[in-house]
This record gives sequence, C-alpha cells and structure tokens, in this order.
Amino acid sequence: AYLGTSSLQWSDLFLADEAVISFGDDNEVTLTHVHNSGLIISDDDQLQFGDSGTFINQSTNGQLDIDADGQLELTSPIIQLVATSELDIDTPTINLGEDDTSDVTLNFLGTNNDGTFWWDESYDHFIFNDDIVMASTERIYFGGNETESIYDNSTVLTLSASSEFQIDAPTLDVNSSTAVTIDTVTTDIASTTS
Repeated sequence: AYLGTSSLQWSDLFLADEAVISFGDDNEVTLTHVHNSGLIISDDDQLQFGDSGTFINQSTNGQLDIDADGQLELTSPIIQLVATSELDIDTPTINLGEDDTSDVTLNFLGTNNDGTFWWDESYDHFIFNDDIVMASTERIYFGGNETESIYDNSTVLTLSASSEFQIDAPTLDVNSSTAVTIDTVTTDIASTTS
C-alpha cells in the first residue's frame, strides 16, 4: 500500500507525543518520539548515508559510532572535541597541516602554564617554546642509527658517539666546581693561540 503518490504528495504529518514509526514487514526498525527531547532509532539500527558502508548508530549501550567506508570529513572553522577523561586515536599515522607552506602549531593549554610545539615550514625544523624533560635513562638519538645519543643517569649527563664527538664554537667555556676529568689514551689539543 502507498501513502500518497508521485503526483499526489502529502505536505505535513503531525504525530502525537511518544509516537512510533515502524519500518519493515516485521517492524524491526522503529523511530520513536521522545517528548520535548528528540527521536530515538531502535537498538543498534543505523542511520545510513548513500550506502550501507556509511552510517551512524549506537553499536552498544553508551557508545555512538560514526562509520565511513572511505573517509570521514569534518569541515568547520573550529572543531572542538570534548572528552572528560580520555581521547583515543587508533591509527598508525596522524597527519597535521594543510600540505602547503603554512606552519603547524600544537598548543598545550594548562590552568597556569601553556606550552607550544610547532613545525616551522620555512626553516624545516621543529620549535619548542618551553622546557623538555626526559625520563631517567631515556635517550635522544641522532643520525638514525641509534649510536649517537644524549642521556641522563640520575646525576650524570652522558653524550655518546660511536667514533667522534666534535664541538664547533668560537669559544669553549667549561666550568666545573670540583674537577675536569679526561679519560683517554691520547689527548690532542690544537690551538691557534696559547
């Protein structure tokens, strides 16, 4: 049976509070009115867009899923995600930026102190505007081969190199309150001045 035709359409439909619209021969999908609140789609049924691979539904109690079989795009001048306890991003790759000459900024907003970490496109490097603290014994590696590194062992800061450690500066100033120890078989010191 039809409700209207292609040439004889209905214009308005008025339903009472808590009205239920049932779909299917077995009424397996329903749309229920909630007084002064909204509409509820039944159980874990889906509101689909375009095809069955793109939809919104409640997959389990308390969880809203937004699924797309190709790409999910959110477009707005400002997008705000509010998670009261935790935000999980389950993906092997995260891309930030517009793939152009713009710099990319990541802000950390605290109650009393803020921090900024950004990619400077023009100079091809990262910039931090605050201190960075490494956990004890964790290292910062250079060169990609995990042989040249800087690390801390509680009270000792160690600079490790596989073949040579080089310091280039017009003036080298070493200040030690107790002693300077050089533990090596051979020491070569070359200077243009005495």
